[in-house]
This record gives sequence, C-alpha cells and structure tokens, in this order.
Amino acid sequence: NYQSFANLQNQKMSKEGEEPQAEEQPKKQMGKVKAGDYMVHLFVEQALKLRVPAEDTIDPMVELTIGPTSKYTRTQEGIGAGARINFSEHLFIELKGMTSEKVRNTQIQIKVKDKKSLFRTSTLGEAIFDLTHIYFKEEHCMRHTWIALTKSTPEDFAKRHGFLKIGLCVIGPDDEGAELDTPEPEGQEDTLIVPPQIVIKYKQVKLRILRARNLPKMDSFMGTCDAYMKLDFMNMKMQTKVIKMDNKLVIWNQSFWFPMRIPCASEKLYLRAYDWDRATSDELFGSIALDVTKIAKGKYPNTFWAHIYGAPQGYSGNVTAKMNNFPAMASHWKGRVLLQIEAETNEESKMEVKGAEEEYCTIGKQWDDETLFQQYSIYFDIIQGVALPDDCDYSVVLSFGDIEFKADCLKRGNRYNLFKKRFKKDVKLPYKSMEELPWAFLYLMDGSDPVCYAKLDLREQRFREDFSSFQWIELVPNRSVSKVDKDYKAGILQIRLQFKTPDHPEMAMEDVARPDYPWKYDKPKLKFEQYHLLVNIYQCKDLPPADNDGATDGFIKIYNIYGDDIKTKVAEDTLNPIFYEQHLLTFVFDMEDEESAPPIILEVWDKDLLTSDFLGRAVVKISNVELGVNYGHAKPSWQKIKIGEGYEGEILVSFNLFESKPDLGQILSIEPRDDEIKDFQIEMNILGLRGLKPSGLLPIRKPYCKFNLKSLLLPSQQGKLENIKTEPVPGGKNATINTVVKFTIKLPINMTMWPNLQSMVFDNLFLGFSQPVIGTFVLHLAKYRRTILEQRKAYIEKLKKFEEQVHAIKEEESEEEEDIEGEEEEEDEEEKEEIEKMKKEQEEDDADTSGFVKLAKYVMDPKLKIRKEVDIPDLTKFSEVGYDPLDVDLDSCPIHKRKHYRLIINDELEHQTHLVGISPFQNVPIYRGQTRGLSKPSFGSKIDSTGQKSSKKNVGEFKCMIQVNQKEALKKYQADVAKRLHNLENIVVQKEKDMPDNTEVKELRTNFEKLKWHEVEKSYERISKVVIRQEKVMVRVYVIEATGLMARDEGSESDPYLIVKMGKQKISERENHQYNNSNPKFYKLFDLEGHMPGNSNLVIELMDWDKHFGDDLIGRTSISLEDRWFSRWRKMENKPIEVRSLYHPNSSVEQGKVKLWIDIVALDERDQCRKWEIAPQPPAEYEMRLIVWNTKNIPTLDIEGTSDIFIRCYLDNNHAQETDTHYRCQTGAGSFNWRMVFPVKLPRKYNDLVIQVYDKDILSGDDFIGQATLDITKLLKDAFQNLRNVKWNKKYHGLMFEGSDMVEFSDEEDKFWVKIFGKDPESGEMKEQGSVQLSCEILKKDAAERNPVGKGREEPNHDPHLPAPLGRIQFSLNPFTMIAQLVGPEFRTKMYLICCMVYIIIIIAAVIPFMVSTAWTNIVFAFIPFVQEEVNI
Repeated sequence: NYQSFANLQNQKMSKEGEEPQAEEQPKKQMGKVKAGDYMVHLFVEQALKLRVPAEDTIDPMVELTIGPTSKYTRTQEGIGAGARINFSEHLFIELKGMTSEKVRNTQIQIKVKDKKSLFRTSTLGEAIFDLTHIYFKEEHCMRHTWIALTKSTPEDFAKRHGFLKIGLCVIGPDDEGAELDTPEPEGQEDTLIVPPQIVIKYKQVKLRILRARNLPKMDSFMGTCDAYMKLDFMNMKMQTKVIKMDNKLVIWNQSFWFPMRIPCASEKLYLRAYDWDRATSDELFGSIALDVTKIAKGKYPNTFWAHIYGAPQGYSGNVTAKMNNFPAMASHWKGRVLLQIEAETNEESKMEVKGAEEEYCTIGKQWDDETLFQQYSIYFDIIQGVALPDDCDYSVVLSFGDIEFKADCLKRGNRYNLFKKRFKKDVKLPYKSMEELPWAFLYLMDGSDPVCYAKLDLREQRFREDFSSFQWIELVPNRSVSKVDKDYKAGILQIRLQFKTPDHPEMAMEDVARPDYPWKYDKPKLKFEQYHLLVNIYQCKDLPPADNDGATDGFIKIYNIYGDDIKTKVAEDTLNPIFYEQHLLTFVFDMEDEESAPPIILEVWDKDLLTSDFLGRAVVKISNVELGVNYGHAKPSWQKIKIGEGYEGEILVSFNLFESKPDLGQILSIEPRDDEIKDFQIEMNILGLRGLKPSGLLPIRKPYCKFNLKSLLLPSQQGKLENIKTEPVPGGKNATINTVVKFTIKLPINMTMWPNLQSMVFDNLFLGFSQPVIGTFVLHLAKYRRTILEQRKAYIEKLKKFEEQVHAIKEEESEEEEDIEGEEEEEDEEEKEEIEKMKKEQEEDDADTSGFVKLAKYVMDPKLKIRKEVDIPDLTKFSEVGYDPLDVDLDSCPIHKRKHYRLIINDELEHQTHLVGISPFQNVPIYRGQTRGLSKPSFGSKIDSTGQKSSKKNVGEFKCMIQVNQKEALKKYQADVAKRLHNLENIVVQKEKDMPDNTEVKELRTNFEKLKWHEVEKSYERISKVVIRQEKVMVRVYVIEATGLMARDEGSESDPYLIVKMGKQKISERENHQYNNSNPKFYKLFDLEGHMPGNSNLVIELMDWDKHFGDDLIGRTSISLEDRWFSRWRKMENKPIEVRSLYHPNSSVEQGKVKLWIDIVALDERDQCRKWEIAPQPPAEYEMRLIVWNTKNIPTLDIEGTSDIFIRCYLDNNHAQETDTHYRCQTGAGSFNWRMVFPVKLPRKYNDLVIQVYDKDILSGDDFIGQATLDITKLLKDAFQNLRNVKWNKKYHGLMFEGSDMVEFSDEEDKFWVKIFGKDPESGEMKEQGSVQLSCEILKKDAAERNPVGKGREEPNHDPHLPAPLGRIQFSLNPFTMIAQLVGPEFRTKMYLICCMVYIIIIIAAVIPFMVSTAWTNIVFAFIPFVQEEVNI
C-alpha cells in the first residue's frame, strides 16, 4: 500500500526545476461584502406628483434614515398638487465598524415628509432599499433614477404616492465613490411628464400559513408553545392568531394578503416565530427567510415546508437575538411551517389577514399524513476531531430536522477526539422536493452545550454520491453559547455523510459487494496505520503586523495530535520570517484513502513578552499537495493564512511521508543547493521618503531607512552580510535621500522561494540619542525581478514584430513585381493583423493627446441674431472650461484664453497607464500599527476586511528605483538587443536606399527611431543619471470643483475651502469658503515652485470652515509629481482633467472627489507654459418682470358661488411674490394688472417658473386651486450667454419654443395664457382649473436700474402702465348692488327667493290677526239685531 501510494505521489510531482506557483487570490466578486466602514450618499434631485389633498398645499422635505441615524433636506414650502419640486441636495450617513452580517441586514429608508410644524410631520411616501441591493450594483450606485413612493399602511401600500428622482451610492472599505450629479444625456427625460422609465408592477401575494410541526417547547411549566407567526416585509407588519401547540402540532390556517412592488428593492421576506406570554413580553425563537425574487417569479413550489432557524434554546444576549432574527446567522433548527404562496399581477392589491380557504386547510391535512411521506436514507460516519477547543471528551451530534445522531468520544489526545462511529437510518419525511430539505447541523457538544457547529447543505453533490468520500468540516464557535470565542479554536471534524433521496437509483448488489463501497460494513472500515510526516517550513511572507511598530515576532506552531505542539524559532521584527526548519510528526491515516488523513494545521503566532498573539492558520490537506516520499524531493507550495473572514499572509511549506521513522542524519536539508542559487545584484536608487507621519508629538527631523539584509539570508548564510542603513538627512516628513544602495546576495533560481526585504524607517532626534520607529515597509524583490523580465520580454517581442513589419514590406515589393507578370496572390491575413497590432502599440507608446481639448465652435443664428454654440461634445466625457466673451475676436484670441472642453478621466491619472505610462519609481507604502493583538479598540482603530480590530495605518511612502539583475542573464539580454537593433538598422538603411520614395519605408524609419528611443528612455541607467541632478520646476494646479463632500457640520452641509500644499509651501483659500455646499465650484489656479527630484508631493485638502471652532478636514488627496515628471505624462501636450478621491486619515471610506489637472514645466520655461483661462462666465444679475393680467375659468370654491382669487409666483420657493386679492370673483375672470419684480442671478441650476392660484380664506387656511410650471431655461440661458434683454412675446416664442404648447398667445403680442391644473376634490384626478394671463421679460441689471418700475401697481408705473383692475367690488349704498357684488348669481337668486318668502311670511303674520279680529267683529255685530229682536219678543 505504501509503495503504491509513493508511486501515486511521484506521478503528481512536477518536472524538476518548474516553479511552484502560489494559489491565485480570488477575484473580487459582486455579492461579497467586507467588514469595515461604509458611507451612504443620497443625492435628492426632484420630486414629482406627490399626493396632495385637494385645495391644500404641502411643505415637503426628504428624510434619509439608516438604523438610529437620520438626515434631512431643507423644507420646501407651499407646494401644490402635481408640482415638480427641485431639491438638489446631498445627504450623507457614515456607518462605522460594520460587520459583514450587519451590512447584509441593514436597510436604507427614504421618506418624503410634509412638515406641518416644528413638532408635527406626516409621511407622504417612502421607499426602502437593502444596503446590499445598492452596493452590488455597478459602481455601487444608481444615478438619476426615478423611484415610486408608497406607504406601509394596508390601504395605501399598493398605491403610488409620487415619484422621487435620486442618486444613491454605498461606498465600502477602499471602494471608489461614484459621482451622482453627473450631467444627463440630452433627451433622457421630458420635463413636463412622468419619465417613461418608471415602469412598476404590483403583485398580490397570498401567503398562506397553514400549520407547523416540532416547534420548541418554550413554556417550561406547560411543556408547550403558544405560537404565532409575524410577517416583516418593507415596513409591513402582519401576524397570525396565537395557537397552543398540541402534540407537536400548531394549526393556523390563515392567509397574509399583501402587495409586492416589482422591481423590489428588498431581497428577503421574513416570517418570525414568537411564543406568546401572558405576564412577560412575547419571545422570538426563530425565523424564516423567503426569497422575494422567487416569490415574484413563482419559483417556490405551490405548497411546501419552510424551516424555522434560530439560536439554541435557553440562551440569551445580543448574538442570540441576531440568530433568532436572521436565519443566515442561526445555529439551530426550530421546527417547520407549511406554507402556500401565490403571486398574481394586480394593480389593486390588498393588505389584510384572512382565514385560509377550505381547500388549503384540506391540503394541510394531506401534507401531514404520514402515509404519504417519502422514504429517505441517511448514512453518517463520524471518525475523529482535531484541533478541538480543549483537552476533554466531547460528543458529536448531527441534527437534521427532528432527527439526531450522537457519538461519544472513544479516545482522546492533544485536543483530539476519536469517535469512529457509523449511523444508518431509513426515515419517512414529508419533503417532496430537494428545496424543502432543512439544513443539517453538526455540533461539537461539551456536555449539553453545543459549543461549536457547522451548517451542512445535504443538497450538495458531495453528500449525495453513492461513493462519498471523507470530508473535513471546519467548525465555528456557537457565539450564543459563548464557551469558544475564536474561530481557530472551534475544531475540525472528519465525517462521511450520504443523504439518499427517493429519486436516487437503488443500490445494486454488485455495488454492495465492491470492496471500496463506503457503507458495506456496519462500522467505518478504516485501516489506520502509523506513518511519519516530515514538515518542511521554509518561510512566510506578508504576515499581519502584531506589534505597534508595524512588525511581528513570528513563529509557527505545528499542531500535533499525538504529542505536544511543535514550535519553530522566533523570527523577530519581521513580516517575512525565514525558518528553513524540518519537524517530524506521527501521522495516522488509511493509505488507501487520502481523505482519511487528518489535516496539517500550521498556526502562526506573534511572540510577546508574557503572551502570544494568534495571527492566523493554514489548514493543509495532503490530498491537495504533492508529497515527497521517503527521502525524495518535496515540492514546496504557498499556503494562505486565514483568520476570521479573510486571508492575510502565506506560508511556504512542503511535506515528506515516511513508512518508518526516518534517520534524521539522512534527511537532506531543504536549503537550496549551490547549483540552485545564484548571485543577484540588487541596486536601489533611493529618492527619499514622502509624507511621513510622526509617531509622537515631535515633528520628524532627520529620517533614515534601515534595510534588514539578514532577512534575505538563508540560515547557513547568517553573518555573511550586514544590514544597511542610509544617513539621516534633514527634510522632515518629505526628506530627499538621493543615494544609491548596492549589494550582491545569493538567492534561489526559483523565484517562488525568494524572501521579501524587511525595512524600517527611523527618526534621528536629539543628536541620535532618540531614534523612534516611524514605520515598516517591505520590498518584494521577486515582484520587481518579474517586472524587469516581463519588460525585457515585451521589448524583445516588439523588436520581433518590427522585424516582421520589415519583412512584410519586402514581401509586398515582390508581390508588386509578380503582379506585373500577371500573377496575383492573396495577402496573409494573419501577417496583416500582426502589422496593424504593432502599429497600434507604437501609436500607444507615443499617445496623441491633442484630442483631450476641443475648442468651442459657434455659428450665427439668422433668426435670433445671436451667436449660437454648435458641436458640443458629450458632457459626460468632457468638462466645459472657461468662456468666450462676446466682445472678443475668436479668430485672433490665443487658444489658452478660449472656452474649451477638456477630457475627463474619472479616476486618478496614475492608474491610467495607457495614457501616462508606468512610473519608473517604486512607491512603497510605510505602515505603522497592528492588525493582530489589539484586545481593546484603541484611538483610531477600526475593523479591517478580515473582521479583526486594527490600528494599522499608512504613515508615508518610500520612493526609489530598484533593479534586480543576474549578471550573466543581463549580459545575454543586452547582447541580444544590441544584435537585433544592429540588424534592423542595416535593413532599414538598405530599404531607404532601395525605395527612397516609399511612404511605408519613411514610416519605418520613424517607428524604428521611436523604438530605439523607447528603450533608452525606459532604461534604469538613464533615469538614474537624470535624478541625480535637481531641476527647478513650476507646478501649476487647476482645481475645477469638488463633488460629494462628506458633511462635517451637524444638520447642514460643509462650508468647504481649499488648501494646496507642496513641501513648505501652503496656499489657503479660507477667506473664500463656500457656505453649505457639498459640490463647490472653485475654478482656481495655483502656481508653486519645487525641485525635481525633491520634496514634491502635491497635497490638495478640502477643509470645512467653522466660525467659532477649529476647521475640520473633510478629506485630502496626494499626488506624486516625481512619478509624472519622469514618465510619459511629461510628453502630453494637453493634460486631461482627473477625478481624485478624497480620504480622511480616520476612515477608509471615500469622503468626496475633486476635479483638477496639473502642468509642470522647468522654471526657466514658465513663460512658455500656457496659462489657461478656466473661470466660467461670471454670474450676472438680472431682473425678471412678470405681470399677472387676468384669469379665466377659475372655479368658485366658496359656498356663495365666488372665489377670493390671488396669484402666487416664484422661481425660488423661498422668495415667492403674491398679487393682491380679487375678492368675490363670480365668473372666474379675475383682474389683477399686477407686476412682480424678481431679482435673478444667472446661471441657475433649476429654472422653473411656478404660477399658483389660491382662494383666500380669512378664518382658515387659503384653498389651493391649481398651478402651472414653466421651464424658462431657454429664456434665462439666452439672456445670460448673450448678455441681452429678452422679452417673451409671440414672435420670440415662435423662434425659441417652436412646436411647444406650454403657453398660448392670443391677439396681443406681449401677453400669453398659461393653463392651470389642480386636483378635482371629488375624483382626486388632476384636471384643468382655468388659465392665467401673463407677460414676462428678462432685463440686465443695468437696464433695469435705468428704467425702474414699481411692484404691483406702485410707481413708477410704466412700461407698460398698469391700470386699476376691472370687476373689483365698488361700495354702494344700494343693498341690491352690494349683494350683486358679494355673492354669485345662483346664490343671489336663492337669497332673493328667501327674502321674498320671509317678506310674505312677515306680511301674512301681520295681516292674519287683523283679519281674524275683523271677522270676529263682523260676526258679533251680525248677531246683535237678532238678539235685540229676541229680547223685544
């Protein structure tokens, strides 16, 4: 067995001398979040069609809320229905110390609120986004996006409550921020209607919660659970009734009906399970997460079991609450719930809780019928556990739903347990599809406590194969239990697991008979035999710093199951320790199954005086590496070091396996032999140190570098080379060292085994009595060597391609001769492509930058008689710079004084190597601080990408040129180049003689000279000679603007200003700070003087001005001017605008961006350098005169059949003007003749003229009738750009607004009608509510001052004269006349009728008594003669 294993390993070995490659780092994936600081940037642009009550207005503002933090825009007052509201405000919220779980579970809530008063607001609409929904988008943002607003109330959720146009960006650690207010392409939206991109569908979701099984017994006394389920989705809250669990069964039979908006900005819908308690608050014990996309697309089975996951029962705390709230963090199965989901498209969706229909109640009973359950088989082997938390007897439990397998420890060693137990079980389960299977949980039990666990998905192929192999499962601490606090202490278990589903083919008898069939025996059949493993530890690289000076005192601990752990020696003060040690381990496994071998665990530690700090570990499986057998060759490989959520550092190791204990004297050293190493010459041309930050209060004086050459030596070479340090030089934080360090050292031929050069920076204080450490940096020699070899290889390839081009011309010549003889041949297409490719590369080497600047072009508009700009480039790619005054002759104007469009590079220019080339210098970051060993957060500490506390920070740069050469190889390369250039020179000369008039030959000579110069310019020797001589230069900095600046003031935006620094020069623009502006425009030019090379780091800082306290730094960016001066950038005729990110020292999140470009020239050539005019056309003051003449068809709102009409107009909502009131207007034809005078400062971002019509009320708020919004951008732009007065008359409208129906002119040339729209109180729909007659003109300020006019009808009243309005109330003593003026005709008729009726009633009331008395008198007197006659008788 051992011999066959050895043969197999020998077959796996690579050829001798082949370089082992380190495993590639995984590429950055979309959908993966990092721990650290985050920032959310919201740009609120506009709101449209907010729901406003009829006859009312709102005062809207926008609220951004994330967790407990909220930010607000300014309030816009008096907004009517249907209005477009311009906000143009930026809101920022910074989220500190976010874990990856917290990022995934955080939501962004955007609300539009109506601010009724200081303490009372109401929500008009809202939108909710998962933080990851935005973060996973391209550039982590969305721009100029209209979102529909809803409400979370049942009756309003499916209705649209308006639209909000926003930009939203989520920036994580080390991410580049996105500019949100970039120009939009023309025609993207119509300014008067809802943009067409808003396409929203609603689905009516019916989520039926039928029954639950096997819920935990939450009530300890009753042994049951009073369970109910609660829905949590997009601020909607719904819950079932409370049902007591009976015989492990809970029956709800209820339905949640709710609307779902498509597309949806939330990814998960949560159902949370609670236990109702009478005396205390209800207890959450688990939750279900449903995928929103699957619900919308109907991807879930019609009826299915969903599983509740949560924390282990009996524990509490913050972690327990998170596990119960979010299933992805849970460690226990808490029961299953039978669900049924339907999603139908329905614009009239409802939100309510109902009882489930009878048919679904019947389905619930059927799904609980055990006779219909499916047959499954589970096979489980638990063999052993290694690197367990402690030296004690653990047990292992596999939990799958309500099924459990438990194995106790049989034997233990050094944090090792042997279990070696098999479980086989046939079960009946209710699951009808793989989607319904629950997670399996593998627990490491300490008594009854599940201290560690792992989640296993039994749907994975590795658990469903007939011949599944052993798996080593890494556990994680169960932090709800809190007995194990570190991931590396959790342990690793060896298991074999197979889950056989009903659709799995039946096991054939011949399979059972196979000797390698894993489940043939009743017990795990493993032939554990003892071997010996030789662990060869070479070195580590890029270890995380664990000491405050940025270094580590590292050693490696090899986990040993059968004895004490083995430790290497301690390598002090280095992040790249060299060990070259060999250690022997007892190794027990089954030779026939490599997967049975325990993993080799290499832990990396930092040695401190009293304790040691864990740096990470590498877990190596022998099935993944190539083993050396016996004393044979063992091929080393780099193994990544893992801690927490990520990797940092690598270990170079190899392994040899021995059948019997080897003779230590025969084991060959792993150090390279003499024939495997060569002498390499290292030469560093050190320019200096840049941007150093002191470690204490004292400033940096005389820094110097110390190169630990001993860190490069093999153990056998120790003492043969001394460390080198530079001399302390004055210069402070930007010291220029300007010296050359050379040394020769023996290094392996195999560059994979090259160590890194550990170096430190010190300061020399108090005559050398104090030398504090500034920081540490590492030089990756292998990387520099590979770069040199790649450059040389690329140059040889260019020479070869050029040679092919020469031959191609020769072939074309022969083809022409053959063609004369009448023979035709087809061209070699591949050869042609190669020539074109070479030409393209040569053109790239000599990049033409003339297209970076485009001058503005104009034509004369024959109709408007104005200069009109044409051929405007794409403003998403070019930035407008400067302006062309009207009184300047453009033909004779110098180019640098002209308005032009300059190319924008949305990145730091040094990243655009195709434009500026690669810098000849190495800019090596210097770090101080630690990422391991911080038990408590210190000042300035943060959470790094691996989830660890970190105080590591960049404290400067080491700048140099490095050459790593091998003497013989260099000579061979130089000879090859010289030979090729000589041959090509001869061929080109011969071609010039043979074909002197051939254009291709002329191009050949030009390209050949460029090719030679290209090599010379890049040569290390030439640049080394140049940098020795300092040259005075002039640096000219053009700062255009800053965008997306993080707010430093509480409750408002920052008040930014610029500081430009280079060396000891500092220019502050504090006096020119801008108030409350997160996107300030600067258009500033700064000239500074410096030396090349020298103290030439250009620093641009954005500061926040404070009146009473110290100014705050918003962010800064630093530019290495030396890199540009000594690169291809210097040859660029016109520099593009670059967009640079701003960072704050205490945050890894971008704080904004600044747009600028730089020119550098020799100081004696400064007069020849163009000084571009970059200031835009200066703002100009104008006056807009708007006259409100009349109205027509305005509805009457008062019960009397009249309206008290007045008009409110504004460009800026905070500076609105109103007419007087036309009281008791009965016909809707109001008369005003009212002039409004608006001072206007141009240019403006938004140019909406709003006309609102109100009905004035004395005892209550004014009633809003309607409004119109006119976009007068063209008028204002014409007036501003052409510096002229503009009158909006019929002729001008026809020329400027051709085809537009925004206004309607009648017979009068200077007056036009604007239609007013408002909300119908009965239908709630927008409809026409009449028209307003206006006239408008824009005047320059000087013209307005020469010809002043009064507001309203005040003096001076002219141009035009405004007469008193007609149709107003006239006082009269005649009551009928007053009544006719005060009430409308219908109401007046009613009044007259009522008066008549009252008059009649009064008359009747007065006449009836007289008539009665008269009648009675007549009756009496009629009877008197009759009485007398009777008496007489």
